[in-house]
Order: sequence, then structure tokens, then C-alpha cells
Amino acid sequence: MHKTGAAEDIVIYRTADLNIGYCKACDYCEKNNGECIIEDDMQKVLLSLTECDTLVVITPVYFSAMPASLKAIVDRCQCLYAYPKQYAPKKAYILAFGGSSLYDGQFEGIFASFKHVFKDINATLTDSLCIPDTDSFMNETDDIIREEIADFSKNIYNNRQ
Repeated sequence: MHKTGAAEDIVIYRTADLNIGYCKACDYCEKNNGECIIEDDMQKVLLSLTECDTLVVITPVYFSAMPASLKAIVDRCQCLYAYPKQYAPKKAYILAFGGSSLYDGQFEGIFASFKHVFKDINATLTDSLCIPDTDSFMNETDDIIREEIADFSKNIYNNRQ
């Protein structure tokens, strides 16, 4: 989805709705100036990742990891690593939701994977919010969690470049 605002463009991707194939580790990108042999929606995602000034990743966490559709995007960012370029600095944010009650390492996989993508697109992780136990929503903590998310969102908006 692409939304145009008065002073800015906001691009929203719902990864499950994108046609993105899995990285084949064929090294084509390394030999062809960072181009991928697979022609799909990843080309527009890469353009957004490299040209944005703010990146917000919002993801559920399944078994300490991101959904397969988002992992496919992360893996396809191999072309950015294989053929590095210098991109304008950008801010990055992660908002992650885990259905399970909090356990050690629940969100570590998200940060480990995006650490490399952020480096390749010259993004700095500016802030993050990880919310466990979302399977238990509809209890007395819902309003507190909604307020945390609202504050996190306002922080992103107020810290735009």
C-alpha cells in the first residue's frame, strides 16, 4: 500500500500479500551488481528499504522468529550484502508481538536478523518495543499496552528526519 501525505510518503507492505520468492543462494547478485535473478515484488521492497529515511518493522514472533514471509525478505536482502553500496542514513524501529508469555530470548531472533539488514541499508535501530503474551489480551493490561504502542508510535512520528 502506498499513502501520500502532504509532506511525506508512507509505504506499507503486508509481507504475506507480497509475491517474494526465497533466496536460492545462487550468488547471481554477487556477480551482477546486486541484482537478483528472481523477478518479483522484492525489487520494489528493496527500493523502499534503500531510499526511505525511516523504517518501521512490525512483526509477530512465532517460536522466537519472524513469519516466513518476512524472513524471505530478510534473506533476499543478501543482494545488499553481496554488492554493498552507500545509502543515506536512516532511522529504524522494531515493534514485535509475541503470543507466548515472556521467556528468555523470545525476541532475540528478530534483532539478530535485522541487525544485518539495518547495517546494509545504513539504518540505526533508534527504538524498539517488544510485547509478549498477546494471546492473553482482553485482560486488565490491554489499556496499558495500547498506551505503550501509542507512545511508541508518537515517538516515531516526532523523531522523523
